[in-house]
Amino acid sequence: MSVKKRRTSDSDSRSTVTDIAVKAGVSHGIVSRALNNGPGVSDETRARILRVATELGYDSTYLRSDDNRVGVAEVAQLAQVSIGSVSRALKGQVGVSAKTRERVLRAAESLGYDTQYLRPSVITRIGFLIHRGPNARSTNTFYPSVLHGAAEACRERRIRISYLTIGPEDDVSDLIAHQEVDGLLCIGYFEPELLERIRATNTPVVLVDHFDPNLSSVNSDNFHGARQVVSHLIQSGRRRIGFIAGPLEHHPIAERHRGYRAALSYGGLVADPKLEVIYPLEGDQNAINSRVKRAVKTLLGRAAPPDAIFAFNDDTASAAIQTCQAMGLRVPEDVAFAGFDDVPTAAYLNPTLTTIAVPKEELGIKGVELLLRGNEPHGISHLVVPTALIVRESSSGDPPDD
Repeated sequence: MSVKKRRTSDSDSRSTVTDIAVKAGVSHGIVSRALNNGPGVSDETRARILRVATELGYDSTYLRSDDNRVGVAEVAQLAQVSIGSVSRALKGQVGVSAKTRERVLRAAESLGYDTQYLRPSVITRIGFLIHRGPNARSTNTFYPSVLHGAAEACRERRIRISYLTIGPEDDVSDLIAHQEVDGLLCIGYFEPELLERIRATNTPVVLVDHFDPNLSSVNSDNFHGARQVVSHLIQSGRRRIGFIAGPLEHHPIAERHRGYRAALSYGGLVADPKLEVIYPLEGDQNAINSRVKRAVKTLLGRAAPPDAIFAFNDDTASAAIQTCQAMGLRVPEDVAFAGFDDVPTAAYLNPTLTTIAVPKEELGIKGVELLLRGNEPHGISHLVVPTALIVRESSSGDPPDD
């Protein structure tokens, strides 16, 4: 099928690419590629566009070949701005005023600019973003290794880095613009509202140890790791396994809880909500340890107390073990324990802690690599890094007699 050519003395009355795009229900770029027989258009879509073009009497003499296509420089000249401003405006990035962005978009549309020819942004500076809360504390034993892995990945590629802490009260757009970063590695938990404000800056973002369906992410295999360690406790003869964790709004914690439940079901045990204690993570480490202490005493005060406890991380397991020992209970003879993360102190506790090893530095490395991959054909990627069971003294020994 060919597009008929139509001449008119009134150039303002001729059909445009915009007219075809609106009627065909596709983007300007798709229309341009279809009319120029370019790649990236299905046969069905191409046929629909050609049919609409014919119906509207579109004159193909106004098409440009690939060798004569509109470039960013032409858009910049018409909009009377720099090429860099055009690039940022067309990519929806920060650093361009709303008025300038509108002028650039209007110029691009009038020239029929095809956004498929935009070059991806070159990332030369990455901002490491971490929530101004428990994750940013100096006592945190998990995230320093993640940050080290990410920093090493940037150093090898000669990418500059910025370290930023952020909270719900911050002006996210202003903070990111001030740092002049080309991409963001968001490490740990962020409230949904804060994540939405980060995403609204249109800066490339990858989440590490967190999840949002609208953003690329890298996580450890929290579900299978939890299922594996709880299955180990069951295979060791434990039948009443408690669970202590922070808020389930945190993706890794929710996945570990799901793995805990799955292991119980697979092992023929019925999950008992009375053996699960969820506590908030606000406050300093002393406040958190006090909540863990209360959680342990709550579980052990049940009519049928647990003979094993799975803590959502190693720090919680450590505080819980100390509470049991202070109460005169033996670990693991009276109560077995397992944690998650395999932080450095886990191998030096008394008893040493059974846990799930998370490749923390690899999380940071994979996060940087995913950020540098940029926009892929399917847009968003979610990577899951395998974990490994580490069996130590805290889960050995026979369970107590009923």
